[in-house]
Amino acid sequence: VGGPPRRRRVSPLRVFGRQGIDLRPLRPLVDVVEEEYITADSKLTKDRSVVIVTTASLPWMTGTAVNPALRAAYMVGTGYQDVTLLLPWLEDDADQKTLFNGRVFANKSEQELFVRDWIQKNAPDADASSLKLGWYPSRYATGLGSILNLDDIPSHIPSDKNDIVILEEPEHLNWYRNGPRWTSRFRHVCGIAHTNYEAYAIADNEDKDGAPEEYFNVKAERFFTETVTRAHCDVVVQLSRTLRPLPHSRVENVHGVRKCFLDVGASGGPPAYQPKPGNARCYFVGKAMWAKGYTQLLVLLQDSADVEIDCYGGGPELTDIQNKSRVLQTSLNFKGPADHADASIFGAYDVFVNPSISEVLCTATAEALAMGKRVVIAEHPSNEFFYQFDTCYKVPPGDSEAFSRQLQKALDAAAQDRVRYKPWASSVLPDSLKPLTWASATDRLVQASALDARAPPARLALASLVMHSYHWGMTASPLALDLFLTMSGAGPHTPWSEWRERSIGLSSLKRGDESDSKFQ
Repeated sequence: VGGPPRRRRVSPLRVFGRQGIDLRPLRPLVDVVEEEYITADSKLTKDRSVVIVTTASLPWMTGTAVNPALRAAYMVGTGYQDVTLLLPWLEDDADQKTLFNGRVFANKSEQELFVRDWIQKNAPDADASSLKLGWYPSRYATGLGSILNLDDIPSHIPSDKNDIVILEEPEHLNWYRNGPRWTSRFRHVCGIAHTNYEAYAIADNEDKDGAPEEYFNVKAERFFTETVTRAHCDVVVQLSRTLRPLPHSRVENVHGVRKCFLDVGASGGPPAYQPKPGNARCYFVGKAMWAKGYTQLLVLLQDSADVEIDCYGGGPELTDIQNKSRVLQTSLNFKGPADHADASIFGAYDVFVNPSISEVLCTATAEALAMGKRVVIAEHPSNEFFYQFDTCYKVPPGDSEAFSRQLQKALDAAAQDRVRYKPWASSVLPDSLKPLTWASATDRLVQASALDARAPPARLALASLVMHSYHWGMTASPLALDLFLTMSGAGPHTPWSEWRERSIGLSSLKRGDESDSKFQ
């Protein structure tokens, strides 16, 4: 009585609430959001502006270059009015030669012509003439086998495109990026997780003892992936359940296949559909790397020595794979790289074999199904989407006896297909194959990216803000970023010899030595 009035305590929730920060824990996203509850910002309607950012560009024939280009083309073809495909521009000619089979583009316009020509040839039904292309500076990190951005990617996106952005491989795009949150600029940010980077990190330690979870690089990959996806995405679409669940994510296959593959199935294959005596009836397509399934293939063939499989693909580990195959006396025939859409080559095969368990979702399997082939695949979360097709045969990983049985069933069924095969008209696609089209894939993307208005938005969660602040602080200094790059095997953006010269120059200035004008 008579003293100063007591100050009412205010809860932290109310304080942070005024600043737009939500302290409530986020619940897992529901699989499907009813139409009436989808937020206006997360509705991918065709009148909205869409920017698709990729980690790779054609002519590098990798999935993260091909699928985003096709996604952009088919979105335009299905009526989206404003779509921009943002691609990495490799500034070093040596990087281009490495990834583009010796080819070098003098400028961005020249590469843009190549990309547009490839889309026109491979997706003529998309009619992507109004597709816009943009570029951001990048380099190839040999140690990671990946393309990395050299500066803040959003700075290369026009200011009138601040609506929807689709980040193809959001973890890859943000690991080494320093800049504001994508959600601070765009109304809706949808990430699509393509690659099982954790599997690659585990493979790097295959000669070490101990559980994979104990390896430092596995822990680091997992931590930084969760950090940047939580910080920068409203929703993350994972192509399969192979990946460890990421923050505010859904599982959905949002990829399709090109019309040319469906046309092969529609025609029943080229005139050479019946293989010549002695030729392999089975084939495998994949980059020549152990992580792509060759280890599993050699194991499975131990009890199937009489099975001949033609393998297509090139890569850094081809010689090692060939040598091991020769030692184990497996009947693998290595044919080198080839375009899976080349019906003159692949139309003659009956069965596609893919035992890989490191993929998130194998595009080649979808293409083989579209061509009307039988597929023998691993019983694994990465392949769950394909189980709906009656031409799919599952094999428990490493079970060579089951592999022999299922492969024989597929071959026998394929022999019957030759007798009763009735091609369908390409304009009348069977309902069973419609899930493979890009039109269906786009519909699934629209559904998977939707957010529920009844749930707190992830972009306002305290954890998202904290993760961005932490990551931003780690990469704010160019020297700290180069250390981070070096420790993760990516190599520094600035060669360490230049850092040494710079430090010597700065030391001279501190001593008052003005003889070196380079650093003044």
